[in-house]
Amino acid sequence: MPMPAGAIRYQKGILFCSQGEFAPDTGGLWYMPLGKPPVAVLTSFFGRPFNSIQNVAQDRDGGLWFTDSTSGFEQEIRPKPQLPNHVYRFDPQKGDLRVVADGFDRPTGIAMSPDQRTLYITDTAATHPDGSIDQTLPATIYAFDVIERSGSPSLANRRLFAYALAGVPTAVHCDQAGNVYASCGDGIEVWGPGGMTLGLIEVPGAFSLHHHAVLSQPGLQGAYQLTVAF
Repeated sequence: MPMPAGAIRYQKGILFCSQGEFAPDTGGLWYMPLGKPPVAVLTSFFGRPFNSIQNVAQDRDGGLWFTDSTSGFEQEIRPKPQLPNHVYRFDPQKGDLRVVADGFDRPTGIAMSPDQRTLYITDTAATHPDGSIDQTLPATIYAFDVIERSGSPSLANRRLFAYALAGVPTAVHCDQAGNVYASCGDGIEVWGPGGMTLGLIEVPGAFSLHHHAVLSQPGLQGAYQLTVAF
């Protein structure tokens, strides 16, 4: 499983997003059971290989929502893309794999609100592979309504939720109150559910496109743990 990016707890192990390499069937979603090697869950969209899957979120029905961008090709670790920059949903029980959103320059972070009614997706196009920043490109978090059409979970009402104060929002997470946290160029930026800036958790060195921050609640009410992966 080369070049892992985001990950979530899944079943009795961890579900990783693999950006992949030039070899076939290396990018995608990989499941690592406790004490066992990882196995591929998804590596392609009906035969067309994913580009570089970045992050994944799971809904209460077990559906997996994930972002896939051409960042691996831009970093010269992946072959020429065969798919656009997309956001997908996969239902492991039904085998249903669908594109649910497009129109992103570089979809990266993804998170579900605690009430499962809003999906947040980040666009990190402002950061180039060499680490430079183009402030005219997106460094943005978008929000979507999660709805159901003919029995299938779908997205609607795309809107700009927040713009990063520094750098780009590489990873995004929600707490139980619905507040939104994103790893940005100055640390962890925090917004309320309505998009109002609540504050900043400063992190020495901050984050780039290659760093991920994970906010998790290990079990104690009101207690959160910040994990930074380099």
